[in-house]
Formats: sequence, C-alpha cells, structure tokens
Amino acid sequence: MKIKKWIGILTTAALLLLPATPALADDWYGDEAGCYTVQTDDGQALFSYAGQISIDDEYVAADNRVYRVVQVDDNNRTAVARYVDDWVLDGLADSVTNVSAATGQKKIALYCTHSDESYVQGDGKANIPDKGGILDIAKDLGQKLQADGVNTDVDTTPHDPHDAGAYRRSRTTAVQLMKKDQPDMLLDIHRDGIPDPSQYNKDIQGQQASGIRLVLGRSNQNLEANKDMVKKIKAIADKDYPGLVTDVFMGKGSYNQDLTPNSMLIEFGTYTTDKDRVVETTGFVAKVLADYLGASGGNAQQGNATQGANPTVGAGQATAGQVHQESAQQTGTANRASGRAIGWTIGVLAIAGLVFLLIAAQKGGRKARAGNFFKEMTGTGHRDDEHDEK
Repeated sequence: MKIKKWIGILTTAALLLLPATPALADDWYGDEAGCYTVQTDDGQALFSYAGQISIDDEYVAADNRVYRVVQVDDNNRTAVARYVDDWVLDGLADSVTNVSAATGQKKIALYCTHSDESYVQGDGKANIPDKGGILDIAKDLGQKLQADGVNTDVDTTPHDPHDAGAYRRSRTTAVQLMKKDQPDMLLDIHRDGIPDPSQYNKDIQGQQASGIRLVLGRSNQNLEANKDMVKKIKAIADKDYPGLVTDVFMGKGSYNQDLTPNSMLIEFGTYTTDKDRVVETTGFVAKVLADYLGASGGNAQQGNATQGANPTVGAGQATAGQVHQESAQQTGTANRASGRAIGWTIGVLAIAGLVFLLIAAQKGGRKARAGNFFKEMTGTGHRDDEHDEK
C-alpha cells in the first residue's frame, strides 16, 4: 500500500483519537426515571437532569443566572447548586446580526448519538432501536434550516445500543461529517429523559411548543469558544422567541465537542413531551440558527449572493471597525482552541507514523523507508525505492 494512503488513514485515526478527557457524563445511560433533582443551596428546586451530575457542573437558567454544582448525593440522585454569576446578553443579539449580515452560504451538519431516543406521544415508545423518533426531529430541523437558507447534512447513522459506548461510536460519524462537509456548525440532536414534560412545555408566539436545552461539555479544550457561540444563540432566541431556550447545562463530559469549537448538543423536549410540540419547535430553532449564521429567511439568498460585501451601516448598527474587531476576537478564540486540538493531532500522527515504520520496515530497508516516509510527509526530494507503490 502507498505510504500516502497510510498517511490518510493515520490522519483520520488521529482525529478519532483526539484525547477527550474521560468523563462519566458521556457514558451515563441509566433508566429514564432515574434523573437527578438539583436545588439551590437555600432549598429551592432548580432543575431536573437525566444524566450524571458532578461537582463544578454549571447550569444557566432561562433568566441567565448561572449556578455551579457544589454538592452531589449519588445515592439519592440529588445535588445542590450555588448562584455564582449572570450571563449578560443585552445587545448581543443585535451585534451578532450585524456581524453576520453579509456572509456566504453556511452549512450545518447534524447527527444523533442516541439514535433510539423517541417520544411516547407520537412514536408510541420512549426508545426505538436504530429508528428512534429523534431521527425525524433531526431531519425536520434540517429541512427547516434549508428553507431558511442554510445548507444541511443530516446523518441518520444509528449508534445503538444506548449504552456507555454510544458517544465513542458517534465520534466516527462526527469526524466523517467534519471531513466531508467542513460545516460551520456541528449539532448532536437529542431528547431529554426526565419524566415530567412541564420543564419543557412552552407557549411560543401563541404556538404549543417545546423548549430546548443546550448542552456543553466542560472537559474539552473548545469550551470557551463553544460557550461564546451558545451565548449569542441564546441572546437571539431570548429576543425573538422568549422561552425557547429553557436552560444551558455544562457537564463534566466532552460529548465529542473537543473535535470542533463550533459544536453543541441540543435536547428537544423529553420523552414525555408531545412530539407535535417538538416539531413546532424545530422551526423556531432553525430561524435562530440561521440568524446566528447570517442566512435567515427571505434574506438568505440575498446574503449568499453578496458574499464579501460590506454590511450596511445604519442607525444603531455596528461600524466597520466594530465588526472587524468582534470578528477578529471570535476568530482568535476559535483558532486558539483549534490550535490545541491540532497539536494533539500532530502528536498522535507522529507517533503512529513511527509505529508504522517500525512494523513495516524490512531487514536492511528501515533507513530507506524512514527517508521515504518523511519525504512523502514534507513533499521534498524523490523516493529512494519503489517497493511500496502498490
């Protein structure tokens, strides 16, 4: 086999092996009813969570108050969270719209780690192996994003069973989507597992809909960049569709978000939510994401056709200098996060290459093969032999 082919294989392997910090939150798969109840340190109920809660997890309520988990009782599945700060989102939605006003065609890739997740009211069961109702929600969101001017790629690959290995299996799908699409955003679509639907049932613009939870993994190097993205998305949602974003949870896991600084996990209601409510919600979510990317609704085609043009500056809009400054800050944050991931990739690739050389080298040919390998890697010089060209 050609060394170039090996390089391609090893590069893909390096992406798959990017060292996400092992985290119990990624592997939690308890029964649906076994969720945690979290309260404030003065005893008031805060939220329920169908997953592992850990010390230092953070929760952002609908009113943008930030709480940090300070105590966990795994036996009783209860936790205590203390208020620490506020997310200040005032004016952020307008600044995002101005910065994104003149952009090219955008693309979002979607997949479902827990491909069995379903809705009792609509699908008949809470879980349907390989063909869960959550796949319908992902496809419906994809179609509505398309209608709002965003290209989409919805991957319905099943990752069952719903066990501790689901995120490791879906990682392969996520890497393939990144390699194929180079998307502006990578979304993992889920539904929650809490038994009470009242935490999600919402009336949005007069429609019976479902709220969503945005989930970030705090055990990955992209957390700050992902958090900046989520703040802007929530700011747009709070302005245009109050109540749509029920809350934000930052758990101990990685959720494969170490792969890119433009990723998040979205929970669309819970398994007891009426599926029709969730379908109604996908339209609101699509418009929020399209607005964030600068490709919303009837303005999408015009925006795509004017790629490279300067955004119009009017009353209350950002100046060109402000646009440039914010864009540079966003790029810097993403580049720093991506740089750390690239460093890990290079390290893994180098080690894999050395292992390949040691295994593949024949007696008396190791030096020549080593030289050929690094010539292939750097694109310099000529090969010393041709016995690998098959």
